[in-house]
Amino acid sequence: MAYFQPHYHVKISSVIYIEVRHEYLDDIYNDITKNYGDIEDYLCQACHVEQNRLQNLKDLLLK
Repeated sequence: MAYFQPHYHVKISSVIYIEVRHEYLDDIYNDITKNYGDIEDYLCQACHVEQNRLQNLKDLLLK
């Protein structure tokens, strides 16, 4: 099943706006939590994000 089917809106300034349907996000989130437990484990295991980089991202987002 293809969950990510964005609608692209492109501005001249090279900024891309992506619109995703809420149902797709719910399906993806449910699959991730079913297979990996949580988003953090998904990022580490499936996306090969190193733990220290994940911590750096958390720190940036929580500032």
